[in-house]
Amino acid sequence: MRIHIENVRALDLRRATAEGWEGRVNSLLASGVDPNAHFEAPDSVLSGLVDEDVRAQATGPPQFTVDFTEMPALRLADRWRYGVDPRETIDLAKTARLMTALLRHGADPWGLFRQPIFRYQLYPAVPGASEEPGYDDDELDLTAISLARQGIINETLRQEYDRLGLAGERRRSDSPGYVSRDLGVHVNYEPVLNHEYGSCSVLHSLIEAGSFIQPILEFLGDDLDIERRDPQGRTLFLSACRSTLGLDGAVDGCFMSLQAPDALPNPYSRPGNPWQETGRFAAVCTGPSLLEFFVSRGADLLAVDKFGQNALHHLFAFIDRDNYDIPPLINTSLKYLLRTCPSLINQPDSFGVYPILYAIRRMRDFCDPDSGSPGHAVRNQDYVPRSLFHLEKTVYDLVATGADLSVRDSRGNTGLHYLAASKLGAGDRAGHEQRGLLPLFLQRADPRARNADGVTALEMLFSTKNGRWCEEEEQDYERFYALGRNILDAFERAGYP
Repeated sequence: MRIHIENVRALDLRRATAEGWEGRVNSLLASGVDPNAHFEAPDSVLSGLVDEDVRAQATGPPQFTVDFTEMPALRLADRWRYGVDPRETIDLAKTARLMTALLRHGADPWGLFRQPIFRYQLYPAVPGASEEPGYDDDELDLTAISLARQGIINETLRQEYDRLGLAGERRRSDSPGYVSRDLGVHVNYEPVLNHEYGSCSVLHSLIEAGSFIQPILEFLGDDLDIERRDPQGRTLFLSACRSTLGLDGAVDGCFMSLQAPDALPNPYSRPGNPWQETGRFAAVCTGPSLLEFFVSRGADLLAVDKFGQNALHHLFAFIDRDNYDIPPLINTSLKYLLRTCPSLINQPDSFGVYPILYAIRRMRDFCDPDSGSPGHAVRNQDYVPRSLFHLEKTVYDLVATGADLSVRDSRGNTGLHYLAASKLGAGDRAGHEQRGLLPLFLQRADPRARNADGVTALEMLFSTKNGRWCEEEEQDYERFYALGRNILDAFERAGYP
């Protein structure tokens, strides 16, 4: 692998920002380093971009993954990293100073950078779509590419610090333990798969990641272009709907607070939020929620992106495969949108998928703290509020406000198919809640309906796996068959076959 590094000083600024080396950042900016300058050759910065309209499959838009080595300095200023204890890295006051310094020296909050697109999906996007076993290879290869790039970057900076006689900076630039010090390992790495890239906007990306964005919003003030769209056609409000923090999150909060409640404030400022139950936060954010902020700025709540997805689609989107155990908090915002924007409820996206079908799918994507999920265990089960996992409540909210339960997606799947492809037959609490939804859908949707593959929901239930049933190594087969019999009886009472 090769990186054509042309601007070592820009690389230095990017690294210093990511590591929170405030003095080095200020020194580089004062010396004239452009915070928008890329460290790679121009033909590498946005190479490999694809037409996302074409790359989108029949089931949904492309799904991005995260590669920090592709990000500009301002995007890295939140200092959030996978696998790093936030108590060691997150200092919101320092983050604010870093962001403000970069912005004052011309950093572009709308700047574009590229990010890899997953070739394969962890779960099929819609029922009936073939499961893609290549997602493990996909993820491993993308991780290896990122580590190889990071290793080359680290070695380049070590050599630069040696040349400048900056011994202290050189010591601090030494690779983290998970990045090899052998430059040859990184240079010789050859990607296994042919990866494609899309482009992202700095501010939209920070919002979606649940990052600390208040310094940028305050810096822009009245100049904030509230309807500015990213390359996917998403406004800032639509990105806020996708936030890992959730639309109920405070505008002065950040997702990493949930990983370090003893060090950072509760990012949900409104009374009665589930995180108050934990009693572990010493302080609470004081700003308005993301929803309140965008409503006060006159944001278009009816906006749709280039894939036809509205605010409700994005509220139910599962965008981060690393955060499968802390569902975003959206309950208050959802009720507001259902009350004030009823036209969104039965509006399909460009793939023919309705918000209620996304809401069902969301019940599959987050693992229940009392049961785990295929191949994973809940990391934060000791302090994550259990009430967050009652994801069925969003479905009931949609039903109560007029969601059409007879809708079918572009592949002919009904809500029953979505339940069957989720955890309808699982022996855990989530499965129990999904079976509670079954009578509602059996009353409105045709239990005999076949999708584009000619499969009914019941056939799908009994022919698929992927964690649909009990996940324990020693399954309780009597319970297994009892659950199946009860579901079959319910379908028969509704007129199946």
